[in-house]
Amino acid sequence: MEVIETNYDGYHFRSRLEARFAVFFNYLRTPYEYEKEGYNLDGEFYLPDFFLPDVTLRGIAEHYCTGTEKDVACNAGVWLEVKGKEHTDRESKLCENLGAFTITPVVLIEGMPNLDNVENFYQLWPWWDNGMCFMKCFRCGAIKIEFLESSYSSCKKCGCEEDGMWNHPDILSAIHHAKSARFEFGQSG
Repeated sequence: MEVIETNYDGYHFRSRLEARFAVFFNYLRTPYEYEKEGYNLDGEFYLPDFFLPDVTLRGIAEHYCTGTEKDVACNAGVWLEVKGKEHTDRESKLCENLGAFTITPVVLIEGMPNLDNVENFYQLWPWWDNGMCFMKCFRCGAIKIEFLESSYSSCKKCGCEEDGMWNHPDILSAIHHAKSARFEFGQSG
């Protein structure tokens, strides 16, 4: 299937899926930067899809910034790569190299942001994992990418321990708007 380039929110997205993620972020009121900067990673040029400056990944910044060489994921934000189909080994390696080069966590998502495909969220740096989703704190509104399990639903920013952050009304609304956005006739999502 051929991708459909899409204009939305002042950007020219390379695919409709990328534009739907922009709708998702806008409805969450979380800033994003599309194709912020390209990198030369071991002789291969790479332009990541999104940088999310206010999103955290599994509390990495709070728990793993000890100054040791092993625990280097200290930069704020998360790189996000979106794919409409299963990612390749080459794409995984580029994401891993991006994280190592920028010292910033990298997540790759296959398909739409929703609660039905959590196995398609891949954390590729600083280590590999999957089975995550976007969550929003009920108290302070912080956005994070975390495992879809109640034991991981506490907020590292404010200490809120309320269960069900993946079911936050703003998350559900953002998913709905991203899925139903129409771009064919200049609509704004």
